[in-house]
Amino acid sequence: MTANAHLAQFNISRLRHPIGHPATKPFEDLIDETNARAEASPGFIWRHGIDSRETDSTAYDDPLVLVNASVWESPQHLRDFAYRAFHRDVFRRRDEWMDGSAAVMWWVVPGDTPSLEECKQRLWFFEQFGSTPFAFRNGERVPQLVMRLHRPDDVAPGTGLCTVAWLDGQPVGRGEWRRIDEAAGRPETAEVKELWVEPTAPGSLLGAAVLAALAGHARAAGITELRLQAASHLEAAVDLYRQFGFEACAPWGEYAGAAPSLTMSTALGPIRRCRLSADDA
Repeated sequence: MTANAHLAQFNISRLRHPIGHPATKPFEDLIDETNARAEASPGFIWRHGIDSRETDSTAYDDPLVLVNASVWESPQHLRDFAYRAFHRDVFRRRDEWMDGSAAVMWWVVPGDTPSLEECKQRLWFFEQFGSTPFAFRNGERVPQLVMRLHRPDDVAPGTGLCTVAWLDGQPVGRGEWRRIDEAAGRPETAEVKELWVEPTAPGSLLGAAVLAALAGHARAAGITELRLQAASHLEAAVDLYRQFGFEACAPWGEYAGAAPSLTMSTALGPIRRCRLSADDA
């Protein structure tokens, strides 16, 4: 495995009682020291700026769900912090304050830090597809899949992006989204184009990973509807699009009046729900 990617992690927990409740106070009292020890740990790179004592009602529908994200130089650096000494003892007490949790990890290009929406999307992806190089769990050994962003030369800022998937240092997939407001007849609309993957990594779900990355970047750019044109005879691809919420829609622009094809669209709203397990680590 190459060592040119860093490890991002996102975990969420549901409090038994809200912040400010007497039963939650021991947890609150540990937050500052836990954060300080994380930042001083070998291999630590970044953590989100959201203080866990302030529930973020925009993160998920449940106001008791707390979010935590960080980036580390390697999985071993994260394990050394999480399961040794001070944090290990805090972790062992989690059932006193939490009644459910969920977690996911993924590789990032050095220097990149994930947004809260990207973190939520990676967790959604894991819940939808299981463990893959795009979203996996602690202790799993997976290839390094990183998504690199580019802006095509013929695309103005804010009107489209290209993502290229690199698996263990090799480009294995790509895709673009481009704004099509005028052709679609509505604002904040984009089309997925040039989506392809190399069939070199069975089980990696590269097509789903590229599509997820494109949807995430489009959402971050303010796109509220994503469209694509599909070959209706490619049933596996159409099934994949449906897992992302795409449904058949009327053709637009170059597809209107063209030979029969399947045009699809999905709304891009914030990810508001999550699944929590009582014993997830």
